[in-house]
Amino acid sequence: MCRRPIDTALLLLLLLPGAAAALESDHTQPIHVQADRVVLDNRHGTSTYRGHVVFDQGSLHLDADSLTAYRSGTTLERVEAEGSPVRFRQRAGKKGTEVQGSAQRIEYRAKIGRIVLQGAARVQRGSDHMSGERIEYDVRRGVVTASGGGGDQRVHATIRPKQTPPAGDKSP
Repeated sequence: MCRRPIDTALLLLLLLPGAAAALESDHTQPIHVQADRVVLDNRHGTSTYRGHVVFDQGSLHLDADSLTAYRSGTTLERVEAEGSPVRFRQRAGKKGTEVQGSAQRIEYRAKIGRIVLQGAARVQRGSDHMSGERIEYDVRRGVVTASGGGGDQRVHATIRPKQTPPAGDKSP
């Protein structure tokens, strides 16, 4: 098991506007990475994990075939995870709703605050879900863009309205 000082909690799960409420304590938790092999290249600022990669930080959990973190000095620039597929999950907010999803490739571009899921991308939170060939989340603007990939491939989304109590019902 290898612990890295890179703060990559934002790596994956700011994927939907509601996911930004991921547990606030996650980014302060230690990072635990397991893999069959690791190459730490300080000269080029890369950390590459290959083979049954398991990444955990707080409630964030990721399974991938490979994960590479690129940094400049101590600043995280980009993280790329690939798999068949990459799978992730994280508890969002104090009520414990879980955000989960998968894609063939997930990239977090720290400098510009963008997360990109490519290849059979899928994100789910409760009964809401979105799928398409590509799902991109602009963290700074809070904008999700999804595309189906052309041809017959389309974006699919299910967003269930919040249930409101019937009029006169004062239950919490």
